[in-house]
Amino acid sequence: MFRREMVKKFRDHLMGYLHGTDLNYEPALRFLMNHEHEVYEELVANNGSFHRGDRNAEAWKTVFQELTAALSPIQIQQLLTRLSRDFMKTNIMIEEMAESQKILELKTGGG
Repeated sequence: MFRREMVKKFRDHLMGYLHGTDLNYEPALRFLMNHEHEVYEELVANNGSFHRGDRNAEAWKTVFQELTAALSPIQIQQLLTRLSRDFMKTNIMIEEMAESQKILELKTGGG
């Protein structure tokens, strides 16, 4: 259960993000994605490969089961809600920057 120990070690970072003492969502998101990747790789090693682009739902089920070693179900829900909100804000900002760049390129004749 090496992954469960990693979850427990990362708990302080997840709680810091969850409670607003660390406003940076990228480490929490990266942790969850890396955790899922490890589980996925283990499933591929044990069960053979999946079709390209397919992500086995079993991988995410395992991730969330292991996450309960450090967080309660309500904390996991709050974490996902907060990650979703912060990720959406970042996407909106990137889209606005891309639109600004298009306008700038049209004015300067670039692109």
